Amino acid sequence: PLNKETYLETVGNFDIRQAFPDINPRFSMFSCDPLEPGRVWFFSRVQGTFTGPFADGAIKPTGKSFDMPPETISVIFDKDGKVIRYTVGAVVDRLRGNSGGLGGIFGILYAVGRPFPFREARPWRKSLGFRLFDFVGNLLRKRSSSK
Repeated sequence: PLNKETYLETVGNFDIRQAFPDINPRFSMFSCDPLEPGRVWFFSRVQGTFTGPFADGAIKPTGKSFDMPPETISVIFDKDGKVIRYTVGAVVDRLRGNSGGLGGIFGILYAVGRPFPFREARPWRKSLGFRLFDFVGNLLRKRSSSK
């Protein structure tokens, strides 16, 4: 989650509607949190096409479309109705859409062919340790099923 200052600074650095003029957040399933008063949860499945300049023209449009996986979003309001926290980008099903399972702006830029150049902005893949764990697990399963 981003605090107010960081959020405003981040979104102030680019005009998302200029870069993706047909963007459609497709919000759905709004729900009040029964355990945390003032928190509202909802889903989005954002779609759009990269046809305009992004980040003051630093990232050129590709004309490619994106179809994001379902993401969970939450907004927390204080007792005066002001937003005190906004969370976005929590992917629910990384196998949907064309963002490589990424949420938020990382997923959008990956889908349109302009990913950021660091690992967190790339699709998830198993680490060497995890692959080794899977390999050993498969060997043990095969061994126990052959008995």
